[in-house]
Amino acid sequence: MPEIDKHIIEQYFGNPKAYWRDDEYFTLNPLRLDNNVGSFHISASKGCYKDHATNEGGSVIDLLMSKGLTKKEACKLVFGESFTQRLESDIDYYDEWYDENLKSLGLRLVRNRNFSDSKQFYWQHSKNNGASWEKGKNGIQPTLYNLHKLVPSKIVFFCEGEGNAECVQNICINPDYSASTSGGAESWTNKIQDQSIRFLKDKTVYIFPDNDEPGYKFSQKVLKSLRIAKIDAYIVELPGLKDLEIIKNGKLIREKQDVKNWIESGKTFEDLLNACNDEKRKIDELENSESPLAWKDIKKLTTGMEKFTALDLVFELFYQKRYNVVLNRAEIRKIGTAEWTPVTDRIFLTIWKEINQNLTDSIGAIKKDVLEASMESISGNDYDPFIDWTENIPVIEVKEDEDSELKKFLSYFILEKPEQSQLFQSVMRRWLVATYSLLAKRTKHNEICPVLSGRQGIGKNRFLDKLFETIPREYCYTGAIQADNKDSRKRVATMAVIHLDEFDSTTGKSDTSSLKSLITSKEFTDRLPYGRLDIQLERRCSFIASINTDTSILMDDSGNRRFPTFRLNSIMLNELLLLDTSKIWGEIKFITEVLQEPTTFSEEEVKLFEEINEDFRKIEAFEEYVDEFFMNKPQEEFDEKEILSASEIIDQIQSESIKRLLTRDKVGKILKKKNFKQIRSNGVRKYLIYKKSREDQHSQAKLISQHQDEIKEFEANCQLGIAV
Repeated sequence: MPEIDKHIIEQYFGNPKAYWRDDEYFTLNPLRLDNNVGSFHISASKGCYKDHATNEGGSVIDLLMSKGLTKKEACKLVFGESFTQRLESDIDYYDEWYDENLKSLGLRLVRNRNFSDSKQFYWQHSKNNGASWEKGKNGIQPTLYNLHKLVPSKIVFFCEGEGNAECVQNICINPDYSASTSGGAESWTNKIQDQSIRFLKDKTVYIFPDNDEPGYKFSQKVLKSLRIAKIDAYIVELPGLKDLEIIKNGKLIREKQDVKNWIESGKTFEDLLNACNDEKRKIDELENSESPLAWKDIKKLTTGMEKFTALDLVFELFYQKRYNVVLNRAEIRKIGTAEWTPVTDRIFLTIWKEINQNLTDSIGAIKKDVLEASMESISGNDYDPFIDWTENIPVIEVKEDEDSELKKFLSYFILEKPEQSQLFQSVMRRWLVATYSLLAKRTKHNEICPVLSGRQGIGKNRFLDKLFETIPREYCYTGAIQADNKDSRKRVATMAVIHLDEFDSTTGKSDTSSLKSLITSKEFTDRLPYGRLDIQLERRCSFIASINTDTSILMDDSGNRRFPTFRLNSIMLNELLLLDTSKIWGEIKFITEVLQEPTTFSEEEVKLFEEINEDFRKIEAFEEYVDEFFMNKPQEEFDEKEILSASEIIDQIQSESIKRLLTRDKVGKILKKKNFKQIRSNGVRKYLIYKKSREDQHSQAKLISQHQDEIKEFEANCQLGIAV
């Protein structure tokens, strides 16, 4: 509002006691009996008055009208000669379009301009069957404009304002099309929304926003409501609308254009329909796009969607997500890129920020827990990297009488004992079949761990790197393993292969037993970090081991068959590295899926393992004691025949160090293994033995010296309370 001339204020409201304080004129209030100057003032800059005594205020126009001026005269006095030409009327007039649509309800919408030339809208309701009208709706709820034409139509053109809707309706060519509106930019209230949804169900709605900020917000609000209600709705950007030059209130402007202006510029119903169809086609293309979309396009698609539905769309059209069921983690990549990235805290926060920066207007702010639930939920694609790997291996037929990549591979291992080569190749072939079967989920076990012994530098690590070169390195582990450790159990479920490259450091008595339990396991129950519940971790890995020394490494008599051990003289590494490993695995796939070779070994094969493993087995102190001082049949120097129980045998041993290593069960196992005759006497198992007539003290001391490390380990375990 322009600043009011102070002379006008003084002329009409002057008083001898009145005074100015900046742009505020303190005088008597002409609207009431007022004797004291100070509580009432008129603002020249704002064109309003304020009475602090009564806490009332209003426009200077009202004050001038109290002096006998008409509204036109007051406005002319304040705003100048040109203002009255811009006033449409001194008298309020009702909207003829709304009157036609709502006359049965006894409502009409009244429009007028206030003293500052701004539009005013307010409702009136009928009194005495239209003889008079009073302000307000009197509790009557208005309906959508043009409802009688909207209901039978199939396609609705939704506009901002009744004038726009009427203009569009006038060019609709048949009853399948209708135009409607809820009113102006502020009209889409919750009540109107709830009432309108039922009329727009099963229709296609095209929304035409005015070219200004209120028009944009209005169209977004309507679209969001309709999308939530599962109504097929689109916002149409009319081509050329923003370029139209229009005259409003005698001024040329290049904004606030609407669909009425667009049609009046010479557009036809066919032009309107083409614009709608183009927009629908664009949306369909966006939804089926295989390229990453711009955020503005995703915003257009997600407007009004429920948050989880919108996020699922984001993870289809901008990001792609999957859930790695082996590593139990969400992974993500942007469409158009090849690399999948685990969702670390940093990646998660980056995505959360990006979504909120671009989609808050369309779906509202996304909380972190909502995004996390969407990313971790089963709505993502489950991804098993091992299944994916096995499915992408081409099947290559293997014929026994023909050369193959697998045969070449196995022939490049030169054993120290050539007579073991056939058994070695059989073991490695069966191990490869079981490895493939585990990864492909065709079996749940690979119960052997081949052990390759050989000098350092012959290529024990490099041949494994070559064999598994097509599997990502994060699924291959090389190093020691603590068999009773939670992280080790996790590796068994998440690795394709575990290479124990210092096997001699993992073969203590208790270590071997724990390792054997891992190798024979099929699944574990564990709780992942930050997990709420325990989950089943399925065993997927295969074990293979290597050592550089020729020392004895196997201790557990009952479990050594799990570790068939071969001493390598060399590996033909140059030739091996030239092989095509995809062909090797293609042949393994054929052997597994077509020939269906077993993954387990027969009893005869297991006995062969035990035989070759004798070269690598650690001899226990008591076993050497038995060999030195006992026999299972009479021979020279072994002439003392006795029938003793395991406890009695332990009692007779002079060396306390050896006795401390023994249990009755261990004594019984060793005597049984060495074929000592068993006799049951009074329910107690005893053994027929032939003892040396004289125990050699020198032999006893030598035996203790040879097993000093074993004795020290036992004593240390006793202190820790873990001796068995």
